[in-house]
Amino acid sequence: MTSEQAATGWHVRQLTRPGAAGWFHQHCYYDIPVFSADSSRIAAIRFDYADRPVTADDRVTVGWVDCEHGGFEPVGQSAAFSLQQGAMAKWRPGSDELLWADRDDGRLVTRAWSPATGQVRAIDKAVYAVCPDGRHALALNMDRVNYLRGGYGFAGGTEPLGRRAPDDDGIYSMALDSGESRLILSLRAAKDALLACLPLKERAKLMLKRPYFWFNHAKVSPEGTRFTVKLRWRQFDGGWNDTQGVSLLANIDGSAVRVMARATSHVIWEDEDTLFFFSSSAFERPGVFRARRAGTDEQTFSPIAPGILQENVHMRALPGSPGEYVYDTPYREEVSLHILNEADQQERCLATFGNHIPARGPNRCDLHPCPSPDGRRVVVTSLEPGGRQIFLVERAG
Repeated sequence: MTSEQAATGWHVRQLTRPGAAGWFHQHCYYDIPVFSADSSRIAAIRFDYADRPVTADDRVTVGWVDCEHGGFEPVGQSAAFSLQQGAMAKWRPGSDELLWADRDDGRLVTRAWSPATGQVRAIDKAVYAVCPDGRHALALNMDRVNYLRGGYGFAGGTEPLGRRAPDDDGIYSMALDSGESRLILSLRAAKDALLACLPLKERAKLMLKRPYFWFNHAKVSPEGTRFTVKLRWRQFDGGWNDTQGVSLLANIDGSAVRVMARATSHVIWEDEDTLFFFSSSAFERPGVFRARRAGTDEQTFSPIAPGILQENVHMRALPGSPGEYVYDTPYREEVSLHILNEADQQERCLATFGNHIPARGPNRCDLHPCPSPDGRRVVVTSLEPGGRQIFLVERAG
């Protein structure tokens, strides 16, 4: 690992190590609140295998990492996780509860651990994205995700054949205190919204293929009024690529569904009306694009740093530093963490990590940079030490 601390004012520390048992550690995804509200702890998982697909018999330990002293503090177990998104371990906004996905007799649930009491309670369905108020969350069917794109959902569930776009499955709204949930956007309704915006010939061609549809990557807007979600489709025995997907926008109750853009990747909210994402084919050239007034008739798209951002990245705005973004360079054996200043179109490399083999596929390890709420820290997971371990990249001083 190399760091440009002297030139950038950032430095790198390894927070977790394998120990005598040979443990691997990772945070769960770049777009979920893995940092506690005070930026002092990181939600994470620990496990003892690597370089193979997750099976129904596998388990991980869920816990947290102290940003000052490192190490791993276990709090529970999970039988619902993937190498890409972990067990979706995250901190509940407005609370000190730690949430993660698990199974209860095969059924997907959320575990909620309170550090004050040490107790763990169960909530029906596996939470995917938590609303900013901390009272509600969105859930989707991670068994269906795994069934249609192995390695990205949770192994060990069942999903019946023949359900191409069910009207009784999709995005659920959950009340985190009571555990009550209700379906707010079905796959059937999302498919209908997609078909309504396609040209007649393309619509007919798509439906002749009789594809299976699924949701992934639901994300709630910063003020909690809307959400975005990826709608994807494929023939079960056929291939899949990013052109077989669109980003949808909807009100937080599932109403007013709109197609924002096609062939999108790594979509994330910047503010209540703006998102950014990578696209390789929806525009004249590949790059990261910003959607302003997203989901309205006045929606516009513009590239972000087109001379710099030409490949797919995991990118986040840096809190407290307007116009600055942190991102990785995935799908390589040597990956880097960068910071971009959009105003002066300058980027700086903060650190480089080697040994990221394989570079592609569901067992790869991306850095998945996630900034802390105070903007002074960025957590990444790297294979450089010989297996997945958690590193902190933080401002010096």
